[in-house]
Amino acid sequence: MNRIFFTSDTHFGHANIIKYCDRPFLCDDERQRLARDGTLRISEDAVARMDAALIDGINSLVGERDVLWHLGDWAMAGKSGYQDSCRRYRDRIVCRTVNIVWGNHDRRSIRDLFNEAHEQVELSLEGQRIVLNHYAMAVWNRSHRGSWQFYGHSHGGAEAWMDAHLPGRRSMDVGVDHAFAVLGTFRPWSFEELQARLSSQRGCAIDHHGARGERRDEG
Repeated sequence: MNRIFFTSDTHFGHANIIKYCDRPFLCDDERQRLARDGTLRISEDAVARMDAALIDGINSLVGERDVLWHLGDWAMAGKSGYQDSCRRYRDRIVCRTVNIVWGNHDRRSIRDLFNEAHEQVELSLEGQRIVLNHYAMAVWNRSHRGSWQFYGHSHGGAEAWMDAHLPGRRSMDVGVDHAFAVLGTFRPWSFEELQARLSSQRGCAIDHHGARGERRDEG
């Protein structure tokens, strides 16, 4: 049976994301220099280690016949080599079906690398409605009726705020940095894992559609 996976914000090839998100791909000397002055120029070796870990995290879970939804910010590269660089990363992923929901760093020139491409999309998996967007949302279509929302962009940094202000929410950051924070590895989330985490959430309705996350029958 084909399985469905979700991920986001790989930022393949992006040296500074290692500093911005404290990704653990610096060697000891680099970590010491970064701690000392904060202006370290990230080495190509560190970027290569990051890229390899991200690719391995995908290929270790997502099979050739599975489906991977990537919710934006695929890769970073200069304008002249952007398409070729993005294609090389795509070619290293064994999964045949990779779909993208565009992030703020993605150029639409790489559309041909993916099976589907969307600004936002709604899915139905095993009867579960899911809204996919690069950005976290407080309200989305049928959020008061049990629909979920998956997103990225914030690299896990918004989850504590979202939990505090939207208790019981049926949404989650599926990006690689949140996966590392929760699971200890940079990898996609399977639909089954997300189902286990969200199916018991009561929801959080903040508009006229419901109070305190209670479902209502009217639209």
